[in-house]
Formats: sequence, C-alpha cells, structure tokens
Amino acid sequence: MALAMEAPSVAAYLPP
Repeated sequence: MALAMEAPSVAAYLPP
C-alpha cells in the first residue's frame, strides 16, 4: 500500500 511507503516519509517531515 502507498500508506506503508508514506509512513517513513511522514516521519522525516515531523520533528525527531
């Protein structure tokens, strides 16, 4: 699923 691949991407945008 696309969401599965977007999940790590979202983490990059969010602060640590």
